[in-house]
Amino acid sequence: MLYPAGTALAGGTVIPAGSVLGAGIHDIGTETGVYTALTQWPANTDLTLLAATTIMQPITLPVGTVLPYYISLTDITLTGPGDRKVWATSAMQTPGAQSWSMRLVGGADLTGADSRALQPVTQLATGTGNVVLSDPFTINLTGTGTSSAGVSVVRTGTGNLEILAGGSYRQDSPYGVYTAGTAIAVDSAYNTGRALASDGTVLGSIDNSLNAGYEDTLKDAAGNYLPRMYYTENGGDFLLTAQGDIGGNLKPAATGKGSDSAAIGNWLWRQGGAGLDQATAWGINFGSYVGNIDWTGPQLGLDAFSGMGTLGGGNVTLKAGGDIGKAGQGVVVAIGGSGRVKADGGLIQTGGGTLSVAAGRNVGTGGNQFVNLRGDTQVAAGDFGGLVGKDYGYNSGLDPRPLDQLKNFGIAAVAGGSFAPGDGAITVRARGDLAMGAIDDPGRVNLGQQTDGGTDGVQGTTWFTLWTGRTTVDLIAAGGDAVPLSPDQSTPILPSVMRVAANSGNIFLTPGNAGASLMMPSPDGELQLLAQGSVIENSTAFSFGRCRPRSRVLRRRSDPPGCCNPSSARPTSCRIPIFGRSETNCAIRAPLRPAPMPSAGCSHSGRTPSVMPVPPAMASSRSSMQ
Repeated sequence: MLYPAGTALAGGTVIPAGSVLGAGIHDIGTETGVYTALTQWPANTDLTLLAATTIMQPITLPVGTVLPYYISLTDITLTGPGDRKVWATSAMQTPGAQSWSMRLVGGADLTGADSRALQPVTQLATGTGNVVLSDPFTINLTGTGTSSAGVSVVRTGTGNLEILAGGSYRQDSPYGVYTAGTAIAVDSAYNTGRALASDGTVLGSIDNSLNAGYEDTLKDAAGNYLPRMYYTENGGDFLLTAQGDIGGNLKPAATGKGSDSAAIGNWLWRQGGAGLDQATAWGINFGSYVGNIDWTGPQLGLDAFSGMGTLGGGNVTLKAGGDIGKAGQGVVVAIGGSGRVKADGGLIQTGGGTLSVAAGRNVGTGGNQFVNLRGDTQVAAGDFGGLVGKDYGYNSGLDPRPLDQLKNFGIAAVAGGSFAPGDGAITVRARGDLAMGAIDDPGRVNLGQQTDGGTDGVQGTTWFTLWTGRTTVDLIAAGGDAVPLSPDQSTPILPSVMRVAANSGNIFLTPGNAGASLMMPSPDGELQLLAQGSVIENSTAFSFGRCRPRSRVLRRRSDPPGCCNPSSARPTSCRIPIFGRSETNCAIRAPLRPAPMPSAGCSHSGRTPSVMPVPPAMASSRSSMQ
């Protein structure tokens, strides 16, 4: 025995290696701490004695190490690749395969007969009843390119997926939470291969052996490349409801700029074009490694859906008693689908559904995105985004009326979300303010992986619109101001029908990033701007179709007799006095024929039918990848 029972050891005492600490020892290191030499603990050693001890030196833990529940980690560094499965890259099951429905419930009322029943908020203890998804990991630790966050999944196929939280729903790492539907067997013409690098592989794995392991994930057991994209149908419905907030986790882009989660072209892929000898089609990439080509060769990345929804079609419902997608917790919500153009020009489409989002408080400013390729999108909230007035009492001198020092003639807006509609209507109802993000055409977004251009080192690119005559935008701010346009609009083209109402406030118009916001050509195009206050240009350069107001504020007024005839098939404009000056203005409810699209845009003209006969491809090209 080194020390009798009851001995108080002085600071700096060294206990020899191999000593056994008897039962009853206490107050170890409460004042000066205990420092141990490098020690290897035998498997299954009880470490309870060290439960309150802080380890000061870095420790390398082998893959598969299991730590006791009372051990907490404060600084974790992944220094090498693990052997975990990246489920987001898993291939679909065989065509026609069925799958289970899933239901996850937090804060459940276990006394109820319905497993979806939740305890009332008043009965839940603070901080309980939440559903939290957390599985952080890093991908691309050995290949070319930059390491980035991985994407985990909670998914099923034809079954329904339901998540109910008595508290809040939160994602602490990027997740794809969705129903995938079942695969459709298609002719090989509808699955053009991936673009190949100059060495004849997708990821340049011959020229760079570090990429070989990732290349294998793109192949089946026989070594053949898996389908580039999937055609899906019969996806189950998705329900997410929380009595508190709903928050997501947007996957950062590997470049550190923007979010991969909001990149529609990471999961919605397409092909087509007579110039490329490709059948026109679009489908789903649930997740796969891709090679972004630069002058040094392919740079690896993981293109995977990171959000929630029904990629194989199905209805999506989000309901929150609190906020949805507030700052730092943005959500991506999507309803997918696929389509292919037959040799005779007929169109086969699958997927789609109704997307419904309702927030008891607000849809926040977290960079939210709502995508629906084939169906209507409905959003209801208190505020949609955030608005802050500016330029009080200042209107650039273009309004001859006396200035109102309490009236703002400008607005700073942070959008409640961007939208990517297909064949369907967008409806947003806000009880307060409404700030729209970009409205993108999902058939014209940038892709994460192009098609084979026919020669190693050459890639084929194509685009086409998925909008139809049913693609409309209907916005109402019942109790505040409305900002219907976004300066972040990726292209200046908007759907052919837009209706905006600010029942208790003003409408502020901000052009797209090219200094203009144009509407898709259509003889039935419609623009309505209805404001209780004013319609105010929020920039010095604004263009909306052929209605180009020069004044900063457009006053509400009745149309002069015979002016802007709604039945006219031509652009209806006339000269009416505004604030004592003669300016060109469009009647609020007059149908407009917006400015034509650029020559590289949609090739068809005239009325767009509700079922769109997509041409073989509206634009296509080849480009070198060397």
